[in-house]
Amino acid sequence: MLNISRKTGLRGLYTLCIFLGTFIPQTLQTLNRIEMKDRRSFYNRLNKFPAPDGWVKFAKKIDPRIGPIWLVDDPSLPRSLIVGEEIFVNIRREYWENYRLLGARSYEEAVVCRFLHEIGHIVAGSTGTQGLEIDSKGISQEYERRVRETPLEAVLKDPHEEPAYNYVRNIKDNQPQEFSCLFESFKVWHTKRGRDA
Repeated sequence: MLNISRKTGLRGLYTLCIFLGTFIPQTLQTLNRIEMKDRRSFYNRLNKFPAPDGWVKFAKKIDPRIGPIWLVDDPSLPRSLIVGEEIFVNIRREYWENYRLLGARSYEEAVVCRFLHEIGHIVAGSTGTQGLEIDSKGISQEYERRVRETPLEAVLKDPHEEPAYNYVRNIKDNQPQEFSCLFESFKVWHTKRGRDA
């Protein structure tokens, strides 16, 4: 009798392990899909526009998988970021003067620097912004608070951010014609958008 009970117990435990081994990963996959849908719904609702062709060509030279590239004019996305191969560049005027440290002399140059910064993350092999939490409502307020409280000098020296800022400096200093093309491409886009608005 003890032998049967033990067999039954082991069989039951085995069955439970198989159930949990199947159930838990499926549950995690389901939760991950829900989270991805929440994020996607946020990205889909953004006030965004396709980037200028010059930017797309530049990005495709770096990695043909990059894209689409969006120029975002939406207060719910106060920063630029990469989602998979997709790039979202914040084109709002807030904080553009932060890019003076990289040599930006105007709002338009700052937007080009933002774009190059995101490309710099891709070149550096970055897999995303550490601690960034996004759901259907947008970026978490806690994350935004931490970012706003971090001194700009500390951000520039952050090991996650520094390679991207160095990439911007490298393009600006060593490939001025490339930077100028990106700048002119954005100026034309921005002027046309102003007429279309």
